This record gives sequence, structure tokens and C-alpha cells, in this order.
Amino acid sequence: FFFVLSSFVSSGCTMATSNDNPLLDRSGLPKFYSIKPEHVKPAMTELLESTRADFKALENKVMETPTADIYSVVIDDLEVVQHPLDYAWSVIRHLVGVKNGDELREAHKEMQPEVTKINQSMGQSRQLYKALEKLRADEAEWDKLEEAQQRIIQSKLRSMKLSGVGLEGDELEEFNKIGVELAELSTKFNNNVLDSTKAFTLVLTAKEEVDGLPPTALALAAKTAKDKGHEGATAEEGPWALTLDIPS
Repeated sequence: FFFVLSSFVSSGCTMATSNDNPLLDRSGLPKFYSIKPEHVKPAMTELLESTRADFKALENKVMETPTADIYSVVIDDLEVVQHPLDYAWSVIRHLVGVKNGDELREAHKEMQPEVTKINQSMGQSRQLYKALEKLRADEAEWDKLEEAQQRIIQSKLRSMKLSGVGLEGDELEEFNKIGVELAELSTKFNNNVLDSTKAFTLVLTAKEEVDGLPPTALALAAKTAKDKGHEGATAEEGPWALTLDIPS
């Protein structure tokens, strides 16, 4: 699910490292068992700072980049810059979905606006957009690119347009404000779904209500009933508790 791109390390990109924050450890697979809610803010604060600095350096670099090198700088180097932040945030979002709790929710909620804003900023970079347009307009250099590379550039240009790169002033401010609000509403909706899923339980007491269910399902339903206070529940006699949790 997560891609460990350890090769995306270059001397021009600031690497966030820490001995005690697993969210900053990209040496292998995510250390899910070690990640705690209190790790979120320090890790994301550090990564936001380093990403801003690295992205600013990339914008300065692309302004002096020959057309022939624009693809590698804008596409390849940009992925290097974005990866540490994206990696950590993906891990956090995954945990919010599978190990949701009040402390983790609050940590995610606190950092989400800043993550949204920096992604908006990178998607609205005039320097990167103009560089890609310059490459697209140079027929000689464009023809040297593979079809897949051309497609990547076309998709990136479209994505940046949809991200508001052409907006200015009040329109840009309103666009970004809506983007932050949408991210918050999306998270709120997901949390509500999780809460509703966990809150629902259907207890069945009559055998005819579970007629046709396989023994494994009956055993699981009886165990769920026990866990919810029905101490005498058995697979054969019930009661049986069904929830919305997989594999219920």
C-alpha cells in the first residue's frame, strides 16, 4: 500500500531524520506498531518546514534550468521533494482509518490544514507551470520525450490548472479557503462513518433469524455477543450479535 522510495534521496533535498519519531523513519516499511498520536505534530512540523525549503530551492533551480533538463527537474526532483511529507501523511491517514481514536483524530485535525495549504502552494507554483509550458512548446525537445513522459507532463499541466495555478487575488484566496474546508469536511465525514459503524449492533435471539448462516459466521456472531456482554452466547443457541465491522 505504501511505496518506500528510499532511492529518492539527493544531496539537494533536505532529509528529516530522527531516532525517536517513527514517522520520520523511511528506512523500510512504516513502523505502525511504534507510531503514537504524540509523534504526529513534531514529525509533520519538521517535514512541513523542510518541504517548504526544498520546494523553494526547486523553484529557484527550475528558473535556471535548460529546456532539455526541465523534465528531470520538475517531475523527478519534485517527487523527491514531496515524498517525505507525502509518505508520513499517508501513514497518518491510514492509521486514522484503521486505528481511530480521539488523540489521533485531534493530531490529524490540527495538522491537516497545513498539509492542505502546502500542497495547494506546490500545485499553484507559477515557476514550475511556466517551465512545463516552455518544454511543451519546444517542439524539438518535446519530440525527444517518450510518450509516457509527454503524458505525465500533460497530466501535470492539467492538474495544476485545476489546482488554481491561473487564479490570483481574491479568487485564489477563496479557492484555497474552499480547499481547506473540503479537506476538513471529508475527514469529518469519514470519522462520522467510523463512529456510526462502531456504534451499530444487531442482536438476534431467534434461530430462524440466523437460519442459513454458516457455522463460522454463527461462531463469530456469538463471540461478538459475548464481547458485548452476552456471557452465555453460543454459536448453537445464541444470542448472535452482528455489526458493520468486517467480516461480520
